Amino acid sequence: MKFGELKRPEIERLDKTHKVVVLPLGSLEQHGRHLPLLTDSLIGGEIAQRVETALANDVLLLPMQWLGSSDHHLKFPGTISIPSNLYIDMIAHICECILAAGFKRILLFLSHGGNDVPCQEVIFRLGIKHRDKSPFWIASAGYWSLADEAMKIPEMATPRSTHACEYETSIMLALRGELVDLTQAQGKTLCMESKFYFPDFSRPSKVNISLPFESMTSTGAIGRPDLATPEKGHKLLDAIGAKVVEFVREFAYWERPTMG
Repeated sequence: MKFGELKRPEIERLDKTHKVVVLPLGSLEQHGRHLPLLTDSLIGGEIAQRVETALANDVLLLPMQWLGSSDHHLKFPGTISIPSNLYIDMIAHICECILAAGFKRILLFLSHGGNDVPCQEVIFRLGIKHRDKSPFWIASAGYWSLADEAMKIPEMATPRSTHACEYETSIMLALRGELVDLTQAQGKTLCMESKFYFPDFSRPSKVNISLPFESMTSTGAIGRPDLATPEKGHKLLDAIGAKVVEFVREFAYWERPTMG
């Protein structure tokens, strides 16, 4: 079900015990020279819609929140961002509204990496603030985290999804190919000798480092977007969608852990 298409009495009558309210969180920011500014929001919106279609009785889908925490992209023209402190307050208040309506399960569904840390702060704050209230669950996850193993399809030439990369470009070719200019698809790969920090995203880093995006790439893209194809994009969307559906189906029936 789509949250915004329901009427207030319908919200009031719903059995909210196992309903998962899915809040898709994207961005409007630069994605290199070849992808549209709404790339994250278009990708996240498509995956969230697949989840709602597959689990119509368990999911209430909120509209895509296109305004993201993207200050690290502001040196590249076109990015529209909200500072992280304001973003935290905004998402926390949306969650408070959902809880006030009686819902017990919220998924902050990320399709923009810059929203990850602010959303972790949101769920931490709300968990502490409402620790004595009736049990509820708020989860925060990016599609790349929920579907990390599923995204390792044999067709991909690069190891992990980054930004405006082979993965995002392939998905956009599958979704809205008319918005992609492959003649401008050029990424950069950062090289650094370290056993702990991998700025090329070849593997997860063991430490957190904050770099503005212009220090990471001159093109606004990372990796090999030139290797993208729509066929890869369709396979990625199917793999990601199936894995997110699997999580939400389980999440809808989570119970509080009991003490051993």
